Amino acid sequence: MDSIRSLLPAVLRKRGLLGHAMSSLAVTRAQQWLDNALPHCREAVRARSFKDGVLMIACDHSIAQQEAHQCAHDLQVYLQQECPGALVESIRVIRA
Repeated sequence: MDSIRSLLPAVLRKRGLLGHAMSSLAVTRAQQWLDNALPHCREAVRARSFKDGVLMIACDHSIAQQEAHQCAHDLQVYLQQECPGALVESIRVIRA
């Protein structure tokens, strides 16, 4: 009997939704990591989207942008371990 862990990706792939699901997972995990890593900037830093291997992080002000930029490499390493199907190639930190 197949486990849900192996069955779900197969069903999503069959329906053409695996890419969307992996993108959503990467954004959700990135936001959780950012909330833990930058608790003082929690309100100002948001993982916005993931497309074509690039995770977009939006920041409300320049201090939050600088903090997010400094920890972007650590976040990328974390996402490569937690979401291997997402293939996070780079992280772009922008001012929103």
